[in-house]
Amino acid sequence: MPEAGGFDANHHFLNSALTSFSYYLFGSGEFALRLPNLLFFPVYLFFWFKLSGFISNRLIRWIFLLAGLFAHNLIEFFALSRGYGMSIALLTAGLYYLLKAFQENRKGYFLPAVLFILLALSANLSLLNSAILITLLMILHFFSKLQYKSAALAVLAIILCSGGIILSALRLFKMRAKGSLYYGSGEGFWRVTIRSLLKALLGLNGGFAELFFDVSLLFLICGSVYLAYKGYLTYKGLIFNPGLVITFFLFGNAAACLLLNKFFQVNFPEDRVGLYFLPLFIGSFCFISDELLKGKETGTYLQLSALPLLAFPVHFLCSANLSHASFYSTENIPHRFYKQVSAFAQQGKCPATVGGYRMRELAWDYQNFRHGGIGSLLDCNSYPQAESDFQVVVAGDLGEGLRYYEKLDYDVSSGLSLMKRKPFLKKQLLLEKQAGSSSTAGEYFDLFKGRVDSLVTASLYVEAGFSLRCTQKHFRTWLVMSVKDLKGKSLLYERLPLDWLKTSWKGDPNNLLNGLTFHNLPAGSEYLVCYLWNQDRTPYDISTSNIRIYQLKP
Repeated sequence: MPEAGGFDANHHFLNSALTSFSYYLFGSGEFALRLPNLLFFPVYLFFWFKLSGFISNRLIRWIFLLAGLFAHNLIEFFALSRGYGMSIALLTAGLYYLLKAFQENRKGYFLPAVLFILLALSANLSLLNSAILITLLMILHFFSKLQYKSAALAVLAIILCSGGIILSALRLFKMRAKGSLYYGSGEGFWRVTIRSLLKALLGLNGGFAELFFDVSLLFLICGSVYLAYKGYLTYKGLIFNPGLVITFFLFGNAAACLLLNKFFQVNFPEDRVGLYFLPLFIGSFCFISDELLKGKETGTYLQLSALPLLAFPVHFLCSANLSHASFYSTENIPHRFYKQVSAFAQQGKCPATVGGYRMRELAWDYQNFRHGGIGSLLDCNSYPQAESDFQVVVAGDLGEGLRYYEKLDYDVSSGLSLMKRKPFLKKQLLLEKQAGSSSTAGEYFDLFKGRVDSLVTASLYVEAGFSLRCTQKHFRTWLVMSVKDLKGKSLLYERLPLDWLKTSWKGDPNNLLNGLTFHNLPAGSEYLVCYLWNQDRTPYDISTSNIRIYQLKP
C-alpha cells in the first residue's frame, strides 16, 4: 500500500510491492530484488516493437527500434530495483493502445491505455502529467468522434484515469508539504532537465549538447507545425495523427513542468526523474520524420534526419559492462571492500567503524545485511571526518584528514577508495552500565542517560551489547543515541536500525554487539541518552544489556 512506505519520493508503489513479493519468495539477493524490473523488459520490448508498426519508412523504423532498445541508461533501469524502468515499459504500452484507439477509431482501446498509464503512475509519480495529457486526448477524441456504441467504455476509461490522477495529485501535495519532493531544482528547464538528461544518457555536455538540442527542437517544432497545417487542410484530424500525438506528449510534459514550477514551485525533473522524456523524444523525432516522408520518394534525404538518434546505440556499445550500474556509478561499492574490512573483525568485540558519504549508506548497509549484520553501518552524519577505522570515499573528500589514512584498494568505475586509518584511534573507557533482563512491548525502552557536559569537543564511541529475543520477524526497532542540551534539544542524533542488521532475533548471547560514534561534541552538550525505539510496539525480551562509553583518542 502507498502509505506503508511513507511519503518519500523513493517509494515507488508498484516497484515496492513487487520487490517485497519477490523478497518474500526468493530472499534478499540482488537478483531477487531486481527480478520484478527485469520481467518488465519483455513488456517494454514488445510494446516498443508494436509502436514501430506505426512507422511506414523502413530505415526510420529501424532507427526507432535501435534508439529505444539500446539507450544504455534507460535499459539499465530494468536491471535495478527502482520504479523507472517498469514505468517506461507501462507508459509505452499505454501510448500504443492510445494510438491504436485513434488509428482504428475504437474507443474500447481506451481501457487498456488507461490501465497501463495508471500502473505506470503507480511505479513513478513523475508520469502524472502524462496521465493528464492522455485524459485530455481521450476527452477530445470522445467529443470529436462520438460513437454511442463505445461511449460507455470511453466514459469509464476517462473516469478511471481522472480518479487515478486525483489520488496521485493528492499524494504529491502531501509529499510536497513534507518536503519529500526534493530531487531536482528550480534553476530552469534547460539547466536542470535537458542538460542533466543529455549528460546522463549520452555523456554530452557544453556547446555540442546545446547544438544537438537546439537543432532537434527546431526540427520537431517545424515538423509539428507543418503536419498540423497539413492535417487542417486535408481534414485528417489535427491532433490524432501518431506523430502529433507523441509530440503533444513531449511538449505537453515540458509545458507542465514549467507551469508546475511557476505556480507551485515544483522542482524541474533531473536526470532519472525526467527519464520519461527519452522515449517521447525518440518517438517524436521518428514519427514526425515518417509523417513528413509519406507521399515522397523513398530515397529522399529527409529520412536521414533521424540518423542522429543512432548516437544512443553507439553510446550503448561504449558504456555496456557487466561490473557496475552507470547511472549510479559513484554509489557502487565493490563487494571486495566489505570483505577486506570484515577481515579485521575480532571475535567478541565491536566491528570496525566505517565512514562514508550518505548516498552510499544503503549500498554498504545492504552488504552488511547480506553478511548477517555482523559489521558496522556506514557512519555518514559527520562526513567527511577522519576518525573512523576505515573510509569508503573519493580520497580527495577527506582533505587534510587524508594524511591519517593509507589506501587499501581503489575501484576504477566509481572512483572510490578503501582507506584504513594508521593507526586506529584508541578507545578510553569512560563509563559502563549494565542492566538486567526485561520483557516489553512499549514504544520506548530506556538504556542509558548520563551527563557529557565535561566532554565538549571530544569524540565518543558508544558500544551497545545485549541479547534480544523477538518471535516476530522484521523487528522494526532502532537503537537510538542522542546528545542533548539543557532544554532537551537534540544536538547530535545517531541511529542503528536493527532490521538493517538482520530480520531474526532469537535471543542468542550478545546477538547485538555494535556501536555508534559521536564526532566532536558541540558546545552546549549536556546529556547522552540511549534507548530502543520499538516502532510497531512488538513484544520482545532483552537480557544482559551492556552500554559502554569510550572517548576516542590518538
